Amino acid sequence: MVIWNKLLFMVVFSLVSIGKASAQEKKDSVWIQTNDGCKVYNPSPAKNESITWTGACVNGYATGEGTLIWYKNGKRGQEYVGALKRGITHGYGKYTYEGGSSYEGHYVNGQEEGKGRYRRLENNVLTYTYVGDYSNGDPEGVGVEVLYEYGDTASCYTGSFVKGVKHGRGTGMARDGSFDVVYAGVFVDDRLEDDRSDIKEYAEGNLIRHYTGGFHDHARTGFGIEIAGLNKYEGQWSRNMKNGTGKLFYNGVVIYDGEWLDDKLDGIGTRIFLDGSQYRGQFKKNERHGYGIVRWKDGAQYIGEFKKDLFAGQGYTVYRDDRLNTSGIWEKGSLTVPLNIVTVRKELDSRYKEVIQRLKN
Repeated sequence: MVIWNKLLFMVVFSLVSIGKASAQEKKDSVWIQTNDGCKVYNPSPAKNESITWTGACVNGYATGEGTLIWYKNGKRGQEYVGALKRGITHGYGKYTYEGGSSYEGHYVNGQEEGKGRYRRLENNVLTYTYVGDYSNGDPEGVGVEVLYEYGDTASCYTGSFVKGVKHGRGTGMARDGSFDVVYAGVFVDDRLEDDRSDIKEYAEGNLIRHYTGGFHDHARTGFGIEIAGLNKYEGQWSRNMKNGTGKLFYNGVVIYDGEWLDDKLDGIGTRIFLDGSQYRGQFKKNERHGYGIVRWKDGAQYIGEFKKDLFAGQGYTVYRDDRLNTSGIWEKGSLTVPLNIVTVRKELDSRYKEVIQRLKN
């Protein structure tokens, strides 16, 4: 199985949320003040904290444009450059956190609101960015999310967000070396959940696989169409594998029509071979197994039992020249015990009554 499962969901990451407290929660117990008594809201009080503020102080609160710097045990930490209103981030500004991560954009009453840009650094290496709409401190609206590995883009998503997660229609890409997956569809709570998703796989820039159809719970599910080179599958999926009924085409010609189990021919179906012969009957793990009928290009037939893709069990042949017909018990493709054809037919009709009826329909 290709690696696009891994790639597709490398993009599921939570954004860091900043300034969650509402105006009603901003009580005196969570304020900090400068040495000269100018107050600034402190959402996460800790011991040995201090601040400096370069802007104005109105009625005891930091107000207007300025630079706010936080210190812990005298060591410089977070920094905010922008607008405050009564000690709370309000207006345009940039917050830089310890470690280098930052948010730059608009604030309303201490929360990100409107357009903004978030950058996450780990060990001074850029690992994540989000650029787009915010509401109540979370990405909400339309945005672009990018994940980086070793300095290169590993995945990206452009589309709708609700409360900080991908929700609604969007498009994206995930990469692993020379292998890329490009996808589009509807997301629900950070997962692609769409009956009409569109997923393309590329290797070194060349399209190698294209899937359109149902995608749910991290897997191809329901009806879908997959094209890979000259091969095309139209049918049912579950757990990211062909499961149920479906047709397999090669170069535009149907070569199998029937039941599947975990990506294998399994159940009842019709298989057409390159030499013009055809098999209709039971399959197990891609092999003819159970009851079936082989019809060769010249019209001759074998009707009976199969095991591991070979004539095995009771069966009989039908030729235009009746003198060539054989019947009996077969083993590994060869007749070993000749029996009367009437006896064999009756036994097969009795044993595989339901299968035979399904093949007639």
